[in-house]
Amino acid sequence: MNKLFSMLFVISTILLSACNGHSGENEEASSVTSDAATISIILLNSQSESEQSFDKDETVTIQVTITDASGDPVNNIRVDFSADLGTLSLDSKLTNDSGVASIEMMNTQTTLGAGTLSASTTSLSASIDYEFTSSIISEATNISVILLNSQSESKQSFDKDETVTVQVTVTDQFSEPLNNIRVDLSTDLGILSLDSKLTNDSGIASIEISNTEATLSAGTLTASTLSLSTSVDYEFIGDQIIEKLSMLSIQMSVNGISTNQFKSDEQAQVLITLNDGDGNAIENEIVDFTVDAGVLSVDSALTNENGQASATITGNDIEGAGVAIVSLSNNLSLIHI
Repeated sequence: MNKLFSMLFVISTILLSACNGHSGENEEASSVTSDAATISIILLNSQSESEQSFDKDETVTIQVTITDASGDPVNNIRVDFSADLGTLSLDSKLTNDSGVASIEMMNTQTTLGAGTLSASTTSLSASIDYEFTSSIISEATNISVILLNSQSESKQSFDKDETVTVQVTVTDQFSEPLNNIRVDLSTDLGILSLDSKLTNDSGIASIEISNTEATLSAGTLTASTLSLSTSVDYEFIGDQIIEKLSMLSIQMSVNGISTNQFKSDEQAQVLITLNDGDGNAIENEIVDFTVDAGVLSVDSALTNENGQASATITGNDIEGAGVAIVSLSNNLSLIHI
């Protein structure tokens, strides 16, 4: 009986030892945690294909993957996002069980250009470049031309010795300017500074027309691309002089006293003063006098440096009213006497 008890005791001791050893191993395994060791980014187009170039109105899917040193995914890791082109659906996201944090990026302004997306955790960061492009090819659909004078005013009539600036604008089907489009130019009046020119970033090709021979005439300028053409008429004219009406004033006097009445045996002086539109005296102009009553001392007179000329009317023993007419270049002045 003593032998049987000893064996049972030994077996119990072995079983208890085995249980204690197994429990210790479980405690050691549960204390191991996974650390984020790598970060990677891919960009997916609308067909879930990995790309870095996208159409300007396409929504881009961003996938960031976090793994540990063994290459296994790490979940519940915060990922912060930033981009300098486009709008992000979220600024931060936790990784899922596959170690992936996924958001979207929209090009809400349909901006054409390149940008950089950055993704980071507390210890890791990565970035990737991308671009938004246009899948629609721009075509030159409109051409227009304006002519500018020396004051940069849009005109079609120019002074004979004025230099004319020609501006040709080429735009696409969206009314956006097109650069580096060749524009050929020709004219039948004046000399062109260039026969052809490329449009700049504003879609404008600019040259000049010089009227080197001061020709007074009308001409036509034509501007054309491979598929478009337009023309504009213009003219070179002489110096434009603004003519101002001359002013003729008349004064009648007897013995130095201003009046329009005098006796048949008296003499009256008719004094005219001629000025230009600016009030300056006009010298050496012929003034004609006529009367239907009385006798004139002269029928015409020459204005002096003060723009004045005079004549004398003598009564001829006839009583009544009369008219004195003073004329100059079709301008008439009347005075009753």
